[in-house]
Amino acid sequence: MGNNRKDEVGQKSIHHERCRICGKNNLKPYLDLGNLPLANNLPNTAEEAIAMDRYPLKVVFCENCGLSQLSEVVDPRILFSNYFYRSSMSNTYVKHCEAMAKSFHAKYNLTPATSFIIDVAGNDGTLLNEFKKELQGVKLLNIDPAKNICSISRERGIPAIDEFLSINTALSILVSHGKADVITATNVFAHVNDMREFILSAKLLLHYNGVLVLEFPYLIDYIEGLEYATTYHEHLSYIGITPLKLLCAETGMKIISVEKQNIHCGTVRVTMAHTYSNREIEESVERFLVKDLAGDYTSFAKYESWETACWKNKTELKSIIHNLVAHGYKVAAFAASAKGNTLLNSCSFTEKQIAYIVDDTPEKQNKFSPGTGIPILPVEELERNPPDYLLILAWNFTDEIKARVKDIYKGYFIIPVPAVIIE
Repeated sequence: MGNNRKDEVGQKSIHHERCRICGKNNLKPYLDLGNLPLANNLPNTAEEAIAMDRYPLKVVFCENCGLSQLSEVVDPRILFSNYFYRSSMSNTYVKHCEAMAKSFHAKYNLTPATSFIIDVAGNDGTLLNEFKKELQGVKLLNIDPAKNICSISRERGIPAIDEFLSINTALSILVSHGKADVITATNVFAHVNDMREFILSAKLLLHYNGVLVLEFPYLIDYIEGLEYATTYHEHLSYIGITPLKLLCAETGMKIISVEKQNIHCGTVRVTMAHTYSNREIEESVERFLVKDLAGDYTSFAKYESWETACWKNKTELKSIIHNLVAHGYKVAAFAASAKGNTLLNSCSFTEKQIAYIVDDTPEKQNKFSPGTGIPILPVEELERNPPDYLLILAWNFTDEIKARVKDIYKGYFIIPVPAVIIE
């Protein structure tokens, strides 16, 4: 089992010693999940899954600016160059994108004839496809490093380039496409190691009054929802509004609005613009900054007891599932999600406890869960080989999952977080 962090292409991961927003080195750990495999890399055999390289998974807190972040940074080429997650597989997310496209059409006066919309890490083009339907003929571009996912995007009629967003990528796009009116980045900013270059690259691509719209897991929901399982090597940062405001100030941008979104167990939508643009700052920004301070989220004291609550939840889940199996009940799981893989590994579950995982994503089927070796199968396995209990590993989509299996599964559901519930 590999804990070696180097191979023939060079260093696989580096230890992160300075805050990626303020650059200070006073980082204090508050959640240590041990050495875990990469949550989204799905091997072809159980043996490969069990023997996967493992990397430290520890969250640290910057006492200077308040950013929570991982202590280890895995080479993004390993994480993202070939990707199994397909955003179009979630009806909840598709509806979220549809609402976003309709809202932005009116809010930013977008027109098919003149507007240009970029989606960073746009996956298989799900969000841009909704803009395409809303504004037929509008100019679109998906920037995503995964070659396999970009191919799917192009097949759907969404132009895509398989690159990471960087200054060089931005300069190339400026020459070939010009400046954008809207740049969206959903569920990617928390994955970025060099946050400063990301913001500066987007800034370079924005029109004078253009907007950069980020959606990412919200730090306060991460803590209050006991979302320790959303800790994995892709999620480099756990972001509040206070440190993000500091980053904007240092990159010539301003936050003009902050909105909560009811998706992914708590997401925040932050809209930014050039400091010199005429877009006004809405009162929501101050409200969220006050919330950071009022909840003490800029102080390490807030986080010291949180890890204890995480271990308590994990211990309870392990005890319940081990007892069920010991009494002859079969337990399976739904969703080979990254957070699910973190949960399975942190609980040390194997095929002895979880018979199999089902998932609708074709690219994940007939693969194996990293670290655990649990097989990933089509959803129809619930009918062919029914379990007594189904552990939901994408609990942010619990209602959607229940609706998906209602005609083929008649057993109990286990929802693990924020409290273990059996229903």
